[in-house]
Amino acid sequence: MSTTLSKKVFQTSNDFSLYIEQKALEDGTSCYHALLNFCEENEVDPEDVAKSVNKQLKEKLAVEFAELGLLKS
Repeated sequence: MSTTLSKKVFQTSNDFSLYIEQKALEDGTSCYHALLNFCEENEVDPEDVAKSVNKQLKEKLAVEFAELGLLKS
């Protein structure tokens, strides 16, 4: 099953998550910001991409959210 997010097509949630992680590395930013940039550039609601994020990226995002104080304790 493939997931279409705007102009890009990802075969699996792993493909999408790896794309976001690679963009973060290339841009020298966090996965959180890379994900938001992707959503903004492709006019996609962040809630719509949540199902396309794999477990590994969700864990990285949780750490980033905690570091930024965006998680409730």
